[in-house]
Amino acid sequence: MYHIHLSLYLFLDSQDKIIKIDRGENQGIQTGKIDKQAFLNTLAKCVPCKTKARTEELEQALFFDCGGPVRKVNYIDVFQDDAEGNQGKFVEAMRDQYLEESIEYAQELQDALESMHSNSRSGRGLNLNQLREAFLGVDPQKSLGEVDEYIARGCAIDVDELEDLDDSFQADLKTFVKKMRSGILKRSTPPQ
Repeated sequence: MYHIHLSLYLFLDSQDKIIKIDRGENQGIQTGKIDKQAFLNTLAKCVPCKTKARTEELEQALFFDCGGPVRKVNYIDVFQDDAEGNQGKFVEAMRDQYLEESIEYAQELQDALESMHSNSRSGRGLNLNQLREAFLGVDPQKSLGEVDEYIARGCAIDVDELEDLDDSFQADLKTFVKKMRSGILKRSTPPQ
């Protein structure tokens, strides 16, 4: 359910920014069409962590939905469902990629946590600094505040309580990962 909500948010955010460009270029009037490159640039800003392959997949889906090469994208048609309620290839690709990326990112985080745990001398669990190090190893551009939000979720505490944890704190990895994965996990570092 969380994944659907964030996917919808990203979709609506993209759509809102595209509408603003359309109105900005047409004296406040929404024409439903913007330059294809402006459409793709806006998309890249809304989802900056796409790989080149996934970006190309979205471009191909857009090409299909537009019926071939175009200079202007009729974004209303691209974002609108057909008469049977089916989404176009572009919107389906965006949704599918979001879900794939979320699963991949969660698995990368879990792998980093497991690696940190296997290299830990205590053998019991991971302390706060080890948790932070594992997250930042996977996603170095993620803010410490966001990292702490994920850690707090994994520990089932409020983020304000993290700094109150004493030095003996150890998070049980299995429980931590399960709780961490119960909500939205979003990558901040674009692919290399």
